[in-house]
Amino acid sequence: MVKYFDLSSIYSNPFFRCLEFVIGVQIASIIKDDKFKNSKINKALSNWIAFIFEIAILIGGVTLASTLGIAVGNYMLYSWVGLPIFILMMITLSQVDSNFLAKSKFFSYLSRISFCFYLAQFFNFKAASFILNQFGLDNNLIKILLSFSLCVIITVILHEIFEKPVCKFLRSKMIKI
Repeated sequence: MVKYFDLSSIYSNPFFRCLEFVIGVQIASIIKDDKFKNSKINKALSNWIAFIFEIAILIGGVTLASTLGIAVGNYMLYSWVGLPIFILMMITLSQVDSNFLAKSKFFSYLSRISFCFYLAQFFNFKAASFILNQFGLDNNLIKILLSFSLCVIITVILHEIFEKPVCKFLRSKMIKI
């Protein structure tokens, strides 16, 4: 889509976000289907080894394309490998259990701040770009580490200073039991 319609990005486009949501709904309905639950595909995907294999395919596919000079500079063109692998990952992760993850306070906190992490990206990219330009940094690893770190900082600030107090206030006003 990006190449065909000469779009600079589809990341923030509401149409493509709706398509991603619909894909997620379809995957959820497939996972809940009794025929799928008893299928050989589901049994093959229902373990951590499958997830590690999926990650390897994702990294390998993007690395290979990048090395061959395919879609360099436009990460959205890697959807050819990303979308199918993310679909498999969603199926796999919906089927596996982990007591460690279920009991982890750290992962529970990450789950609570996930929406803020999504929102923090809106502020993150301009801030990270500004910092990188000020220091003349052009190393890919530094870009990734700075962007991720800055996004985490913005996320925690949004969650702790805005989201938690607003949720507490709304619960006190709306839920009177």
